[in-house]
Amino acid sequence: MRLADLLAGPRAHYLGGFLTPVYYFHRAMPLHETTAQFSLTHHAQSDRRDWYYVRVRQQNGHWAWSSPIWVEPS
Repeated sequence: MRLADLLAGPRAHYLGGFLTPVYYFHRAMPLHETTAQFSLTHHAQSDRRDWYYVRVRQQNGHWAWSSPIWVEPS
């Protein structure tokens, strides 16, 4: 199997026929579909810690998110 095959779509194969173990490879994602950039400037409003998290909605409707990112006042 070539990477180009996975760019076209997912692939599955039974190892010995129906009802035997199978392997499944999801569709490969081109690099331009897997990257994004953004920037944020934090403006502290108090002397306490603030936190952020990143939440992303993917093109397929699924969600991805980060753990909290803590920012200490300067």
